[in-house]
Amino acid sequence: MRACNAHSPQAMVLLALFGTDADTALLVDMLGTQEMRPHALWALGFSGRLGAMEACLALLEDPLAARLAGEAFSAMTGLQLEGPYALPPGEQPEGAPLPPEQQEDLDADLVPKPEDDLPWPCIGAVRYWWKEARPRFHAERRYLNGQPLEGPALLEALTHGPMRRRHVLAREWAIRSKGRYRIPTRAFTLRQWAALAQARAGCAHLSLLPLERTLR
Repeated sequence: MRACNAHSPQAMVLLALFGTDADTALLVDMLGTQEMRPHALWALGFSGRLGAMEACLALLEDPLAARLAGEAFSAMTGLQLEGPYALPPGEQPEGAPLPPEQQEDLDADLVPKPEDDLPWPCIGAVRYWWKEARPRFHAERRYLNGQPLEGPALLEALTHGPMRRRHVLAREWAIRSKGRYRIPTRAFTLRQWAALAQARAGCAHLSLLPLERTLR
């Protein structure tokens, strides 16, 4: 896992969704490797654990990771990076990479990345918010959008969350429900709504424990 390969991103996400505190700590440790940092940040946003929140908050200082770290932090804590919590449009921190269309390096990858559209966090405002909000997050829980991760919270994120994140959440739902509820996030809207309506019947009984505890 410490050596990045084609399977690493998916493995990291599975660790975040179904692993323990130790697995989350392993993902946090991977943030120290530049090559693995984007994949680890993406995965940590689904872990919902306090250690992941703190690690993402620390990386807001890094202009190469700030937007992905902000997205992950927002997904876990529920803080929307807009208004006072984001830099004004067109403004970016010192040291931030130039947009692809402004780069002069002929060898640079000019294909826009999904994170290029993410907001730049306003670090001071986010840190101040966290100082006030931190006491309501507990190390023994997972969180999604600032709420303890339970069936209804997961279903709410699947229904109204960003499309970029819904595919992973649907995978967790399908595995947790042992395949009974599958949300086809790439299907037409009517089919998705029908699947979500069926899933509501079982969301209150969905187990969100780490898999090793579920299998005991």
